[in-house]
Amino acid sequence: MKAFCWALLLLFATPAYGDDSDEMLTVLRGRLLTVATKHNYAVQIDSVPDSLTISYNTMAYQIHATDKIGTVPDTTHEEIGPKVNGFILTVVPQKGPYRGAAVLPQTIARPNWKTFVTFIPADDNQNHLHITFSYGRKVPDRTVAELTAAIEKK
Repeated sequence: MKAFCWALLLLFATPAYGDDSDEMLTVLRGRLLTVATKHNYAVQIDSVPDSLTISYNTMAYQIHATDKIGTVPDTTHEEIGPKVNGFILTVVPQKGPYRGAAVLPQTIARPNWKTFVTFIPADDNQNHLHITFSYGRKVPDRTVAELTAAIEKK
């Protein structure tokens, strides 16, 4: 029953984009929720018109940002990240094809967690979903693999 309630919440919280990314986001949301409920995570779902975030067991960190060449400034900024056994999965619909500088997909090792970054092009290749999946080191490998597979499934 709990999984069914989460599925209904997830489906009715879908933002409207009026293009292929709208349907893709709905389908992806359902796949991700299926995996999360299968592993009994009491996830928090934040859905606003410009993004979807599914998170479990997170906290605020003081982070030293680094630039593309690895320079670390003295100042820090606050960032919400996953605890050691938590995760944050963010999906952002974007107009146009992916034109970023990063080669995707890739996994970035950060000091407190890892972040898998990828994108999914819409069927018409005019829009895409940009996805980041940050997870702590004690999230089971099977859970990471299943969530990643749910993201990458066409």
